[in-house]
Amino acid sequence: MDPDIQELVAGLECQSQPAPPVGRYSTAGAGALASHRFDRGAMGARELFYERLDQLTTEVLLGVR
Repeated sequence: MDPDIQELVAGLECQSQPAPPVGRYSTAGAGALASHRFDRGAMGARELFYERLDQLTTEVLLGVR
């Protein structure tokens, strides 16, 4: 796998905020997620790597990388 893609994917996991687990639907799980307070300021301030990840993936698929 491309090392730049691996680096981006590893960085995505480091930046995530703690949140209730999301799995199969349950009323309790939906309630826990609905009542969880996400830090929207921190989420908005972090860099979004998805655009770069999309570009790198496209380059790999097109064979230019």
